Amino acid sequence: GQLKSGIIIDELPTIYFKQRIIMGVFITLMVIFNYNTSYAITANNHVDIGTSKELAYDYVAKYTNEDPHYIVDRIWEEADRYGIYDKTALLALFETESSWVTQPAGDGLGYGLGQLSYEYWSDYDLNSQNDIYDVTKNIHGSVYYYAKMLEAANGDPAVAYTGYNGGAGNMGDFSIPAIVEHMNNYIAIYNRLKTGDPGVGYQAFPEEDQSELEQMI
Repeated sequence: GQLKSGIIIDELPTIYFKQRIIMGVFITLMVIFNYNTSYAITANNHVDIGTSKELAYDYVAKYTNEDPHYIVDRIWEEADRYGIYDKTALLALFETESSWVTQPAGDGLGYGLGQLSYEYWSDYDLNSQNDIYDVTKNIHGSVYYYAKMLEAANGDPAVAYTGYNGGAGNMGDFSIPAIVEHMNNYIAIYNRLKTGDPGVGYQAFPEEDQSELEQMI
């Protein structure tokens, strides 16, 4: 073919096609990047508290009767130990269970930030029942057990919470009203911490499953 500005005319369609592919890949990557950034970090102009220790310090300090820096540092440490990358899932767990206050459970069956059960203390990788009274060991036991539930739930934070709160044998059993109620409380807190809006973010049930869920409960 003839030359046009140093390019063989016959090659123009091929060059144009390659440029379109490169541009398409570039745009796709930009869309993915922007989506992840807007959802995981700044959805609704809200910074996901679980992405920053400093934000978590300030947040937990508003509610806890313990040292917020110590608590958050232990949660991050245990999360990293067990490969839990979504720290917000753990922040939501502790807030749902205890509102960040170290105290006995209302039903008298648990204690501490993670409201660990006296009866099942051995399931939390603790050495004795008395360990649940220790803040450090209570956090360890809570994260350890949640990590097991998270693995069993294939990484779904809310389903994992149903196992944490209601027991491994009841995980995902939405025929139990209390399981659904506690899970919905967890989801609302999880979304508020992550996106700033309890109704924006994680959704437990697609809209088409709502009628079936309502029938179950």
